[in-house]
Amino acid sequence: MSSKLTDPEKGESVEEELKRFRLESNLPSIKTLVIVLSSVTLVACGVYPLVTKHFSLWNSGPISNAHRLIESDCKKCHSEPFKRVQDKECLTCHALSEHSKDLASFVEKHTDLNVRCSTCHMEHNGDRGLLLKDADFCVNCHGDMKGLKGDSELLSVSHFNSHPQFRIKVAGEPGKTERVSLDDQTRVKDNTKIKLNHSVHLKAGLRGKNGPVDLTCRSCHQIDGDFKKIKPISFDSHCRDCHSLGFDERLPDAQVPHGDSEAVYPALFTEYSKLMLGGEVIRDTSNLERQFPSSDHGVSIEALKPKDLAAVEDSARDAEKLLFTKTGCYLCHSYKEKDPNECTKTGSRYLIDKPEIPEVWLPAARFSHGAHEEFSCESCHKNVANSTETTDVLIPGIALCRDCHQQDAKPGYVESGCGECHSYHAALGFPNEKKQSISDYLRSLTR
Repeated sequence: MSSKLTDPEKGESVEEELKRFRLESNLPSIKTLVIVLSSVTLVACGVYPLVTKHFSLWNSGPISNAHRLIESDCKKCHSEPFKRVQDKECLTCHALSEHSKDLASFVEKHTDLNVRCSTCHMEHNGDRGLLLKDADFCVNCHGDMKGLKGDSELLSVSHFNSHPQFRIKVAGEPGKTERVSLDDQTRVKDNTKIKLNHSVHLKAGLRGKNGPVDLTCRSCHQIDGDFKKIKPISFDSHCRDCHSLGFDERLPDAQVPHGDSEAVYPALFTEYSKLMLGGEVIRDTSNLERQFPSSDHGVSIEALKPKDLAAVEDSARDAEKLLFTKTGCYLCHSYKEKDPNECTKTGSRYLIDKPEIPEVWLPAARFSHGAHEEFSCESCHKNVANSTETTDVLIPGIALCRDCHQQDAKPGYVESGCGECHSYHAALGFPNEKKQSISDYLRSLTR
């Protein structure tokens, strides 16, 4: 006999009737809930943006200011829906620099690293993620360069505290340069073909154009307009006031041109012709072009007698020899005499070795002198006042940088990751074939 109570009118047991009034019995099934919620989500995230043209629901985060113009044109980067941005889309607008010219072959060889543009440049994080400055990411590859690329000439770097000594660019074989560690004292030499003695130039009371002068580092080494680099040394701007290119006491204001050894003898011949034959004497010949006397200056070369011409030539040749071998040019430059077969009657007999003074000593790094303005030059470039040899290299080593810079955030130190001194993508001009007018560009955008 059953123990269940039965409702005589409905034929149901009391237990079954109570079950109908329970909450869980009246809720939809899990399957039904999934279907309903999925439909609502699809409408909200898929249909709504298409209908209202408001795509913020599709945006995974704020876009960087650099890409703000194309914020509403997703296809500029996302050429295929629901697929991650491909490198080829980045290269549509951006050009790779010298540093990353082998990136494609590197990525193909090291598929295990899964390296792509967006690995370093993470969009939809505002301006915080577009340029990755985390040093840990850099050392993932640079911590073991030989293991990553057996023929790499780059040194391994795992941390700024273990960063190798700086390597500077020095002149090696003719027409070539090489990078040499500052610790390599036998090879660290300034091979610039010019004569310079810092110690002499920093003495007090030097003889200047208008009397005694006291030179400082900034007298010659001046910050460029970008407040980062140092301006190249120029004879006219930095040297001429003290180093005259005069050649004869009878012509106290006349000087030979600078920068072109071939122009020296013609200038001398011109001045001696006018001096010895009564022509007009030009007092300032610093910008004098190669020329011979003409009727415009009161002397006609055709009218010169052989004896007079020989006297002018002898005086000009004597002055030329003195300038190149003992005085003016010789004081700063190295020279060589031309082969007799190369000499002409009207040309110079000497050649000056091009100085080719380096403008950048650390080609693999970025450095801003302006960012270090609060410190004296001698704080970093030590022993300058005692330097007597041109070959002296006065670039500070990495140990000095570590006095103020640390890779990790520490009180009293400047936090300096890899990106502080190194740039993976050096600045490149936009390719001409990719340029367009502003009107065409704006017309292609969806705003």
